[in-house]
Amino acid sequence: MRLFREAAEAAMKITDLLMTPVQVTSAMLEPEVRGALKKIRGANPHPVSRQEALEIVSRTEWAQNWAKGMCSLAGIPRGTPEFEKCVRRLSWRVAEKII
Repeated sequence: MRLFREAAEAAMKITDLLMTPVQVTSAMLEPEVRGALKKIRGANPHPVSRQEALEIVSRTEWAQNWAKGMCSLAGIPRGTPEFEKCVRRLSWRVAEKII
């Protein structure tokens, strides 16, 4: 359990370091992510709540694949419950950083 916690903390630090380029290049994100960002910023007459936007972005293929890559870099074996937990946490974290 300690090893998982250390790996997750390392992945979170990597997330923080990599978030600045994501914020700067948000125009290059996939359409689903850009759509959620536009809604949360009020461009849509029926904007979604922050919580809904976080869910939308965290479930995108882009966020999921990015999180899987970071969890793999942290050394967490794919297909384990720890890996899935790591993916959920990091995809949510990346959504929080860009919204």
